[in-house]
Amino acid sequence: MFTRLLGISTEFTAAAALSSFDAFVTIAHRIPILASGRGHDEAFRMVSEKVEAAIQGSFDATLAAGELIGRAATGNLPAADVPEGLYSVSKAALKPAYTRVRANARRLSSQ
Repeated sequence: MFTRLLGISTEFTAAAALSSFDAFVTIAHRIPILASGRGHDEAFRMVSEKVEAAIQGSFDATLAAGELIGRAATGNLPAADVPEGLYSVSKAALKPAYTRVRANARRLSSQ
């Protein structure tokens, strides 16, 4: 069990670190665009992508939580699997945001 939890925490930490770097790249490229006064389209895109990611993450987390609760309610969730199940809910919630921040970093750094 310890090995599984170590793998989960390592994966989660690595994803958060990579996302933080991608966010840094995105912000570094967006600041000049927004400061130039011509960044209306980029600002609109920035906000709409965040809203979409939040909605999609909420939906995906709800599905993952429902699956976890269903397993628990039917007795098919051993106690040792609870941390992994909670991680799957967190991962589902964050994946849309991670995906978008990575795509933005790539898009903006290639301009």
